[in-house]
Amino acid sequence: RTVSTRDLNQTPELPLIEVQLNARLLGKRMSYTITHESFDSLTSCWSNPSHRLKWNSIFVLPAWLKVWWQELGAGAELHLDAIRQEKEVIGIAPLLVREGRASLIGSADVCDYLDFVIAPGREKDFFNLLLDDLRQKGVNHLDLRPLRPDSTVLTSLA
Repeated sequence: RTVSTRDLNQTPELPLIEVQLNARLLGKRMSYTITHESFDSLTSCWSNPSHRLKWNSIFVLPAWLKVWWQELGAGAELHLDAIRQEKEVIGIAPLLVREGRASLIGSADVCDYLDFVIAPGREKDFFNLLLDDLRQKGVNHLDLRPLRPDSTVLTSLA
């Protein structure tokens, strides 16, 4: 596994982390990137059906996340991370981080269900990369409440 980052002084783009992962079953190397996104870029992903992402709740839609963040996100770091293989977005992690604790953007008081946005069949790759990335960033706790009963977290990690 190798990790590299782009020098932010050389490019105006958002930070990029490239992760090379060995695919044990396929016997080939796959290149993944984890990018920090804006609400506008999430809207582009949402409106692009070629990404095959599963947006299964109003509370994970970019417009909802943006409004929630603007009204209730004070004091936290925004982590809108997209995990890509080549140009394909395999998943989006709409997270906020406070003092080493990450949680999905939203709250039980306002949102019925929260979740990650993941292309079907890509859950294992998504969660492995996301959890490694969060550990490297010093996140030591992940609070994922309230989840849908059919959440990708419950069906993939349980």
